Parts: sequence; C-alpha cells; structure tokens
Amino acid sequence: MTHNWDELPREILMEIAKLLPRFEEYAPFSGVCTSWQSAAACLYPIPLLMLAPRKDSHVLDFYNLSDRIVNQVTLSEDLTGKRCYSSKGCLITIGHDLNVNLMHPFSNLQHKFPNIKTIDRWDENYDSSYYDRFIYKCVLSSNPLLESDYILMIILGGFNLLVYARPGDETWTSISQRINYSDITYYRGQFYAVNSVGQIMACYIGGGDNPSEPEVVAELPSELLRNKPSRLYIVESGEALLIISRFVYSEIQIQRKSGYDKDEDEDEDEDEDEDDEDEDEDEDEDDDDDVGEDEVYDDDDDDDDDDDDDESYDIIINIRSYGSSDFQVFNVDLSTKTCTEIKDLGDRTIFLGHNSSFSLVHPPNCKPNSIYFSDDGMQFYIHIEEGGGKDMGIYRLQDGSITPHFGDKSLDSVTPPMWIEQSFI
Repeated sequence: MTHNWDELPREILMEIAKLLPRFEEYAPFSGVCTSWQSAAACLYPIPLLMLAPRKDSHVLDFYNLSDRIVNQVTLSEDLTGKRCYSSKGCLITIGHDLNVNLMHPFSNLQHKFPNIKTIDRWDENYDSSYYDRFIYKCVLSSNPLLESDYILMIILGGFNLLVYARPGDETWTSISQRINYSDITYYRGQFYAVNSVGQIMACYIGGGDNPSEPEVVAELPSELLRNKPSRLYIVESGEALLIISRFVYSEIQIQRKSGYDKDEDEDEDEDEDEDDEDEDEDEDEDDDDDVGEDEVYDDDDDDDDDDDDDESYDIIINIRSYGSSDFQVFNVDLSTKTCTEIKDLGDRTIFLGHNSSFSLVHPPNCKPNSIYFSDDGMQFYIHIEEGGGKDMGIYRLQDGSITPHFGDKSLDSVTPPMWIEQSFI
C-alpha cells in the first residue's frame, strides 16, 4: 500500500508536529515535503532573534517573537569567541584562525569556506587578532537546505572589497575595487550592493571566476535624506528592491592620556594616510569614524597655549550612550535608475542587523509596516565593556515611534543578538 505523506491534512500534520519533544527537531520534520514544511512554519514561524552566545557552551538561545519564549538549541560546536553572522537561516562564523564556516543551527548541515587569508590582497602583516572585524556583512544566494549550488558573498571589513565563494572553493574570488560598501543582497538572481554614499550597484558574477566590476544602476540623492545616515541597507521586499537609511545618535567623550610613543604613532598615521589615498574618490568616511549627531568632547587643554603640542598622549573613547533615532525607506526603480521615498510597507515587516537584511509578509505577532532592528553599531559597542545589544527595537513607519521587541538583557562584544531568517525552510 502506497502512502502519500504529502497529502495528509494540515490539521493532522500540526498535531504530529506538536508532539516533537525538542525545538531543533522541527528542521528535519519540515524537510519531508512542502506540506510538512508549511505545518512546521505555522507552529514555529520565522523569524527568530538569536541571543548573544553563552560563554563556553554548546547551547544557543533563540527568542521567538510569536510567543515571546526563549528556546534552546544544542549545537555541534561551541561558538565562544567566534563572530557570527546570519543569512537564509544559516550561521556564518569566523574565528581566531580566520576560517569561515557555515552551519544550520537546526540541522546537521555544515560547509567549510576558504580561509580569509586566501583573498588576493592578503598581507601577512595584518593583525588577525581583529578577526571579528574582517567580515562586515554577508549574504547567501539561496537556502543551502534546498540548493547545494549556492554562493556566499561577503563585504570584507577594512578591505572594502566584495568577495565570494562556493562550497568546495579553495580561495575567495574578488569582484571589486576598494569601495566603502554598506550592505549586499540577492535580488532576482543577482547580487546588489549599496555603498556609504548611496550608490546601488549590480554585481555580475555569471558562471565563471572572472566577474566584471560592479555597475552603478541607481543612486540615492542626498537631498532625500533627513540626516546623514549611520548606515544604509539594501533589501528585497516582495517584488521591490528597497534602501533603508538608519540614523544613530551618539554621545561620546574623548579623553587624552599621556604616555605613548609619539614617533611610532606618527608612523602609523602615515601608513593610514597612504592607504586612504587608494580609496574611491566618491566614497564617504568609514562608518567607524562617524560618531553620530551628538558629540561630547572633554578636552580641558583646548584653551591652553601651544606649550603642550609636543606632549605625547593616547586617545580614550568613552561611549556615554547611542541608539537608533530614525529610519527612512526608499524604493529603487532599476528601469528608471531612480529612488523614491515610501512611508508604507503595507503588511510587510523588515528585519535589520548583523544578519542579511530581509522582509516578511505578516509574520505572526509582528507589527506590519515596521522595521525590527538589532544592534549592529560595532563602531560604538567595541568601546563598551559589556558589548553590543542595547540598540534594538521596533520602528513604526506610520508615526516614527520606537518600542522594544525584547525586554531582557543580551549583550556581547563579539556577537550581539541578530535575526535568523527562514529557520525551517
């Protein structure tokens, strides 16, 4: 007797799914077929907020927006000390050894990618202790649970390069000159990027290893922005391609402390100046240097004579506070190469942070026409002992209000909370 498991009524499938004893068993259940996948998604809808990893533990915590419950999943490896990013429901990690790995937290899927040192511009003088800053953002072309032939593209922090690789590749392939990229996405079979000055670029990879340089296909006029953005995002929303501008205020105290080698510092400044000359002429200052709208400088020596000019001192940055204050959303029309501000997302919700940016239609218990954001302000939280995770909330486009989505505390200096997309599909 032949059984058509995909023809079982959804009500029965949901009752079966309720009997699963562990949260992580929903992934193999949903992998049977599309109807089982749909039933699992009804019980454990996406997205999830991955909380900061526990220290020296294989257990990872996920906050479910639908029922406001924190679920635990036991991983095959300890994530302590590893920097994590997410895309298409998968985690992309990098450790002190600069190895890049992909894993699905709810299944046994794992893939290895090339070491960061395989990029064509790697210099052995680079300090690998800053491993948590080598990757700025990453995105997958498709869900690895569904397709084996996929591409991982990353923005290399500090290098201002776009590189990509497929599972099994031995090196990363570079596709661009140095441009201050802000975000990347995969839209209609192609990668798109936005840089810090609002240029939207199409990245043509094709089937080979010799991709062409990114082509500017549209540009966000600066006069449309209410303020200078701290970060720009690019996201597919249904059939549309959107640019999101995020404004972050900050209150910073800068102090000077005597006692360092001035000559050595001047040498470092000269090296930085030489690197800066290679930057793209149109690119803006690095986000790490953008301290926001409100700045506080405690510098008691400003009014003194120039007698102290030869005194060497060290710079200490204290972040008093920071947080998102405003967002703007723009629709990109690739046919006319224009951007238009929109103030209504309809029934869609956008999710931003260290994850690859994404939008969903009516996610359960989520507010429509809103932006759910997590803390990705590394330029701020690297100066705070307890790390990032404070700048999180829900921005409503209708009235510009900001309310919290996670009421508890979850902070980490390496991997603060971020969104997980498509957990079971």
